[in-house]
Amino acid sequence: MGIGKAFKKAGKKLKKATHKATGAVKDAADKVADGAVQGADVAGSTLAGVGAQAGALAESTYEDALRLGESAWNETLAALERWLDDGLVDLLLAAAMATVRGQKALIDAMVAGGTALLADARGAAEFERVVLAAAGRQRDAVTLASVKALAGRPELRAIAATCGKFATLSLGGGGSAAYGAGAEGCFGYACTLPDAAAIGGFFGVGGVAVSIGASLGDQLGVWTPRPADLKGPYFAVTVEVAVGPGAGLQVVFAVPDDEAGWLALVSGETTPAPVGIVVSLSGGGELSASVSGGYTWVF
Repeated sequence: MGIGKAFKKAGKKLKKATHKATGAVKDAADKVADGAVQGADVAGSTLAGVGAQAGALAESTYEDALRLGESAWNETLAALERWLDDGLVDLLLAAAMATVRGQKALIDAMVAGGTALLADARGAAEFERVVLAAAGRQRDAVTLASVKALAGRPELRAIAATCGKFATLSLGGGGSAAYGAGAEGCFGYACTLPDAAAIGGFFGVGGVAVSIGASLGDQLGVWTPRPADLKGPYFAVTVEVAVGPGAGLQVVFAVPDDEAGWLALVSGETTPAPVGIVVSLSGGGELSASVSGGYTWVF
């Protein structure tokens, strides 16, 4: 039956008139990420062999939960369609670029660490196991131990050392094949840094995943909320920056929860505050600077 028409058509609605790619955006982003690009293509796609399997499993696993969540998603979609005009897009893109410039060391550590992790046979296998477990909504002792082991891998230690307020790490998969032939989205596990004292699973629909064509891509993210608090609606701002063939970078912002918050945001009275940075380490297709929306649930 699939996971619902609302999720399938939402991406097209949210992305209309939001593409704001410019040479200035691309040049600025490329300069920030330049030090992290080398070797990113070595990782390839860890999920290439299991992408279809994971997507189909996730579609079956989360179908009921996503359908039950359609009312919350529809409310988010209506708010984004109402408020997400060119002026707000410009504000969000500017805030995203400021975050990219201000978090250069962290982004470099994410790209370098994620690339090294996926280039290592054991690290890639462990990452794959965690993503498949998330696709099946498994929350057993073995899965939690795998998440904890990944967080402690030497390749990712630099992330913990540079994360600052972004002290939650997420490991997962995302893209337009996240739910088989259903909606664009993502799923995975998140844990607190540096010791994975708190671990939680998540799944989401919409622009929280970089659109990378009909494949499931490897994603590494850092967040200010703890794993249990990742739920809710978000803006996803894709920054046009090369971190390897088909790879991408997103900065995520929380969506205002009332009319006053929206008015303050669109008027410039409040500055968009980032809650997450996501690096997609594999996939294909051209990326451009744009703003879309997403909704995340936790388990």
